[in-house]
Amino acid sequence: RELMELPVEERRAVVTAPDGAERLAAAGMTWEALAGWLQGPMDAAAWEAVIPSMGAMALLRNLRNFDQAGVSDAVAARVAAKVADPEVVARSRQFPFRYLAAYQHAPSLRWAYPLERALGHSLANVPALPGRTLV
Repeated sequence: RELMELPVEERRAVVTAPDGAERLAAAGMTWEALAGWLQGPMDAAAWEAVIPSMGAMALLRNLRNFDQAGVSDAVAARVAAKVADPEVVARSRQFPFRYLAAYQHAPSLRWAYPLERALGHSLANVPALPGRTLV
């Protein structure tokens, strides 16, 4: 409620504040809600504030947006580590095609190896089928 009552011209300062990411996460602000709340573009600062609270699928869907906004290499490295983490992949229950689609739509090669690793981990999410199966 407190964040929603802020005047639009003061909202970007919340995003760039040292505790901005924590405030957004505590408020349950998703990236979709943040985009509307800011009433302006999702620049690198906005993405970097919301990335820590984003889930695995949201990260996959936004790799291109991260590159277009110019998120820092340090933040991109944290995203890549989370995307390729075997436990995160297992919890996400995403099938391999999700990682292939992310690879096909991400313009930067910095995502290629983490997505390849994630795709490999996601093979465990493919259910066993009777008979011979080729994945």
